Amino acid sequence: PMSGSRAESIPQLPSPPARLWVTIAGNIVLAGVYIGVGTVSLAAATQHRVVSSLWPPAGIALFVLLRYGIRFWPGVAAGAFALNVSSEVSILGASLIAAADALQAVVAAHLMRRILGRRRALSRVQNVLTLALLGGALAPLIPATVGVATLVATGATSSATAWSLWLVWWTGDAVGVLVVTPLLLAWTAPEQAPPTRKI
Repeated sequence: PMSGSRAESIPQLPSPPARLWVTIAGNIVLAGVYIGVGTVSLAAATQHRVVSSLWPPAGIALFVLLRYGIRFWPGVAAGAFALNVSSEVSILGASLIAAADALQAVVAAHLMRRILGRRRALSRVQNVLTLALLGGALAPLIPATVGVATLVATGATSSATAWSLWLVWWTGDAVGVLVVTPLLLAWTAPEQAPPTRKI
């Protein structure tokens, strides 16, 4: 049998109803943050009203799913959908773009979790390279490709500007991940006690 001190050291998992409410509240908060930060980012958009050259929401979404769990993807989708609808994108187009934004975060977080395991702090070169490759280079291909194709198909932009718009979309998401996600991971990383010197 375990001693009392050891039993007390084991963290108590929340009950299923409590976990459900935490998930719902977390998704609502994430959607609100996504909308707020995204609105500021779109204010600086030049080529298209829904494409920014710097997209911090992508970095925030990856951080949340990587740190707290994949179950928060609906918050990403809801925030992206609201942003695009408010920017006069059709409901179908906004739905497709929102799904692509959520898929970007899910794919990057899932792959990084499998590769890095529990060591998700960026204190090792391998972790930094994994974030740069998966989160900053590969995953942003999803929303950039789906988003531009959707805008062209719905008549929101012309095929003549598709390539330049795709490049801005991809780089905006990539820079958002490479700048925001490491900062948030470092900010929320548990403090480590300094090593003790043996006498």
